[in-house]
Amino acid sequence: RPGGDEVIDDDAKAIIRTARDTLIEAREYVVDWTTADRADATQPAQRKANAILERIDGAIAEADEVLS
Repeated sequence: RPGGDEVIDDDAKAIIRTARDTLIEAREYVVDWTTADRADATQPAQRKANAILERIDGAIAEADEVLS
């Protein structure tokens, strides 16, 4: 959000909220592919899931920031 002063209309907020909620639901499935200690993941699928989980968490945080 350059400058942070832009106003987001209600339609955009609804879209962002829906995307955020979908990511929150999808996150559960990705967590199933991760290990308890994500730093020690050695399997390629686990490493990929870890990277996806980080992206999902970042997107959720960004959406929360925009919606607040």
